[in-house]
Amino acid sequence: MSDDFRAMAAGLRAQHEADVAARRANEAQGRDERHKEVTRQAQILRATVLPILARAKTEIGEEGIPSELKEIFDPATGVQAAVSLRFVGPKLASADGRAIEPRSKILFFTVEEDRVEAKIGKSYFAHRDYETDCSGSRKIDAADMEPWIASKVREILESYFANGGGKNV
Repeated sequence: MSDDFRAMAAGLRAQHEADVAARRANEAQGRDERHKEVTRQAQILRATVLPILARAKTEIGEEGIPSELKEIFDPATGVQAAVSLRFVGPKLASADGRAIEPRSKILFFTVEEDRVEAKIGKSYFAHRDYETDCSGSRKIDAADMEPWIASKVREILESYFANGGGKNV
């Protein structure tokens, strides 16, 4: 009789260990697939969007408007790759003597399948949540990519000047 219980326990243990091994293999495969996808997205953004935004940052900066250009590429997290641009600063004195800092909305570019999407949000995490309005998309190899990106940069630059009162800092 005790052999029946041993066989039962051994069989259940073996099944459990096989299930755990299968789950770990699936998780590893999923991580590898997410890593490849984020890497693909990052390569596309670096080739199509980042050079244009870097040029915009430089040229607009030469007009005295500072900006933040960020790359969000971390395959380890599995978070969608993104590039963002925001105009912020310089700090200015307001009429009441407090410091204010003009800020634009944040422009994000992400990749969805064979398209680059533009999203405009209020925070750096907005590209992943409901605070973002999709502002359009283009095929990755679209001939009008640069003018389209320029129009999105203009949109957030307008929000920078519309927020001339700035944020109190």
